[in-house]
Amino acid sequence: LDARDGRATARFDVNMKAPGRYRVKLLFPPHINRATNVPILIEAPGLALRATVNQRQPAVWLGPYDLPAAFTVSITNQRTNGFVAVDGLQVAPVDSN
Repeated sequence: LDARDGRATARFDVNMKAPGRYRVKLLFPPHINRATNVPILIEAPGLALRATVNQRQPAVWLGPYDLPAAFTVSITNQRTNGFVAVDGLQVAPVDSN
């Protein structure tokens, strides 16, 4: 997604075993030329959650979010102020204890 032209999108279709409370982490190598305003969109029917990631810093967990079992996570380079890198996505349940 490194063109910074707003035309690139990475999309992850996530299918968990059950709905629940989850954290989400975008995986990328931090670097000084990366964007500080990478838009993240988590979507499911009736749900749209937005977050912003600073890719000059190490990755952090987003959330927790109450999510259905199936949802999508989209990352774009639209209106970013640097290069956007996407190496993967982690989704982890939040322990309810």
